[in-house]
Amino acid sequence: MKKDNNFAWVSIAGFIIGITALLLFAAAAMGNRMAFLQTFTVVRLVFFSMIAGFAATGISILGIILSIVTGGKKGYLLGTAGIILGLIIAGGPWNLMSKHMPRIHDITTDTQDPPVFADVIPLRVKAANNAAYEGGETAALQEKFYPDIKPLFLDISAPDAFDRALAISRSMGWKIDSSAKDEGRIEATATTMWMGFKDDIVIRVKKSGSGSKVDIRSESRVGIGDFGTNAARIRAFLKAMQKQ
Repeated sequence: MKKDNNFAWVSIAGFIIGITALLLFAAAAMGNRMAFLQTFTVVRLVFFSMIAGFAATGISILGIILSIVTGGKKGYLLGTAGIILGLIIAGGPWNLMSKHMPRIHDITTDTQDPPVFADVIPLRVKAANNAAYEGGETAALQEKFYPDIKPLFLDISAPDAFDRALAISRSMGWKIDSSAKDEGRIEATATTMWMGFKDDIVIRVKKSGSGSKVDIRSESRVGIGDFGTNAARIRAFLKAMQKQ
């Protein structure tokens, strides 16, 4: 019993570090959503929460092992809780950081003539990234890593394709900033679930032969790389467009 009392603190320490990791991540998310923390600070907080998460996991595992070796029982519950907290907090950021994604944040179905942002420009006044498409290396990296992202051709009229695109944009939870059916242009803003980062989207629908051509562009307001977020968003949109 004495050994149990001596080693229970290890699991307690792991649990406390796990709580600290959770608080760091929550502070980063709240700071970004409420815009009272700079992006650099937010990223650092997420990084520190990941490190704390791994530390909580390792220390909690050690606590459980010591409890098993000494025959004590006090460290099991808090040790398990510390492992779960640590893996939850560290797992997400680590999964993103470990992916070999290109350091680009602007993805479009047409790299030669990408859709142009217009009505969302005022919303990007404080954005770190320029709304103008850079092309060059950005286009080359997109072609290398996301070769499947291409314009979508449909056998329905441009007005019908526009209505479908607008309905799908709303169903995906994007905030519609503007829609001009006569111009075939939709602009919207997507907010990432946990951190609340803003990404802007512009959709262009044009007549193509007897059908229509749909292009979409998604760009992050901050960050050098987007960990594949914009590409995944475009793929989901194009897939939904083809299903209806």
